[in-house]
Amino acid sequence: MHPLLIEAVTNLIIEFLFLFFPKEFDNPLTKWIFEWAVSNLLKLIFYYVKRKLEEHKSK
Repeated sequence: MHPLLIEAVTNLIIEFLFLFFPKEFDNPLTKWIFEWAVSNLLKLIFYYVKRKLEEHKSK
């Protein structure tokens, strides 16, 4: 998956999450941790889907 797409989706998810969190959590460290976690989770999901599609095509 294109890194720019992953970054854009990550930023949308982070902004959406921080709409619901109290303001105490709105600091650079927390945002960095969430960005890292969401980005890696998206990469894993996209990798899994890509692998399953390739397995399905090879059958």
